[in-house]
Amino acid sequence: MSNIQDESEEEDYMSEAFLNKLVQESSSDNAKKNDMTYSERRRQKHLDHLANLPKPLHVREKEAREKGLETEIGEDNKGMAMLLKMGFKKGGTLGVSKSCNDTGSGSSSPSGLSQQGPKLVASHPDALRAPLAIQMKQGRGGLGMDTVRKRKAEEKLQRLEKETLRVFDEGYRGQKGDQFQLEKQKRQLGAARAICMCMDAKRAESDVNRSQGGATGNLGRSNIFWWIADSVPDEILGTPLMGPGAETVMEEEGQDRRLSSGTQAASQEESLEFDKEKRTKLDPLLVADEEAEPPKWGEHPAFAQLEVPEKLDKVVQYLRDEYNYCFWCASQYDGPEDLVENCPGETEDDH
Repeated sequence: MSNIQDESEEEDYMSEAFLNKLVQESSSDNAKKNDMTYSERRRQKHLDHLANLPKPLHVREKEAREKGLETEIGEDNKGMAMLLKMGFKKGGTLGVSKSCNDTGSGSSSPSGLSQQGPKLVASHPDALRAPLAIQMKQGRGGLGMDTVRKRKAEEKLQRLEKETLRVFDEGYRGQKGDQFQLEKQKRQLGAARAICMCMDAKRAESDVNRSQGGATGNLGRSNIFWWIADSVPDEILGTPLMGPGAETVMEEEGQDRRLSSGTQAASQEESLEFDKEKRTKLDPLLVADEEAEPPKWGEHPAFAQLEVPEKLDKVVQYLRDEYNYCFWCASQYDGPEDLVENCPGETEDDH
């Protein structure tokens, strides 16, 4: 009876309703195709062609492997059947449960596993339930070679980072050290020029006193070692003099400097007159003389183009040769022999 009912319920392929249904489906497919642009139809045709192509072997192997790993072991498996008979439940873990360990029943686990178990479960909740992940090795490298290469690459990267930081640190400290050394040499050059100026003035004064008539002159005025510009700048005036009588001169210069900073609204003529007074204090022989001009840097291009350390060396050597004065000892010796015997050397490192 049921077979007769099933046969009656089957559609009649010769009926008009079945034919109309086929016509409607074909018309809807044609309408969809007509709505697509030419580029979309080409793209769809290409996708259909790729879908019909056979997949490569490695792709099929990967899909089959993933499908097998995702499929749970059924009860028809002999191993699973044995586990079920021994009390294993699907979704549970192997081994003695925590409740059994707490009550004292069951075998005790090793100390290492008992200590690491709670941490492992806390970090990976499914670690004891999920099977071990299979990692397929690709390439021809030996076992463990990838780990070794990765560790070496990380160590190399760490060494490069440390080397970069070290070079940057040394470069920064070296740059700051060079700046500090340059500023120090500038201050030393100013002090050496001031000493040179003072000693030149003393020698000029003694030469004038020994000359007949006692006429004053401009001896020593053309010494390029202490002449920087048309007037003596603050670089020399602001540096403590180390020669005899330098303290008195620099005290007066400090008072003049404070006076100058407190009278910023002074006129141009007053400032020029003040510069002349400062020049006269440094050397009594440098009397205001409008006709005689001090030397310009253009007359001594070789010395003007030197760096600060080279200028300092030349001024220090000039003091040794002319006055037997050691700038680093801050002392004037009786003669060349006394200078050679008692002075440690010509450079700052020798002292």
